[in-house]
Amino acid sequence: MNTAQTNINGNYKFAEVTADFYNLTATKRGYWLDSDPVTATTGEPTTADIVLCRKGNLNTNCGQVDDDDLTLQENVSVGVAELE
Repeated sequence: MNTAQTNINGNYKFAEVTADFYNLTATKRGYWLDSDPVTATTGEPTTADIVLCRKGNLNTNCGQVDDDDLTLQENVSVGVAELE
């Protein structure tokens, strides 16, 4: 497995990549991970744009918590379970 770290602008580069199909995964603490399938071709640059969303945004649309996030929690409750 190859890894690369982004620069201050979020750009990254892998050296000596052979032509093949890859699944590029980006991670950052406090953010949902995201993946993008890419196909590297000999002699051509390959790019992938990945946007990481802050955790807490349940539907990963990268915005503030909104109605779509709340509908994902429709049948969710928080509390202490009581044993009978």
